[in-house]
Amino acid sequence: MTPCPLQCGSIVMKRSIPFHTQYICPHRVSEYDTPEWLSPETRAVRHAFARRSALASHEVECHGCGEVVSQREMDRHVARECEYRLVTCRNPGCATAVPYCRLELHERFFCES
Repeated sequence: MTPCPLQCGSIVMKRSIPFHTQYICPHRVSEYDTPEWLSPETRAVRHAFARRSALASHEVECHGCGEVVSQREMDRHVARECEYRLVTCRNPGCATAVPYCRLELHERFFCES
């Protein structure tokens, strides 16, 4: 269970966050959040952008390490910060991909080159 990423105060199951933020949450983006005088095309674009922004800011769990990170930061986390991101052994002649947290152990004791 986790708090609603749109901060409505609800406690939601992680797997239900997309449904909650799109259909149930009182803080969800609505088609009524844009002024009436805008053209239908502009209203649709503004609504889609606001909804995408709201969903991008919700937090998700990294499949590698289990850390909870905002959806917007997940690519950076996986590429640079996750302890379980795959990196290549630095020993000459070895191109084995190992989790970052086990790189030193691999290079010192298990690398065969």
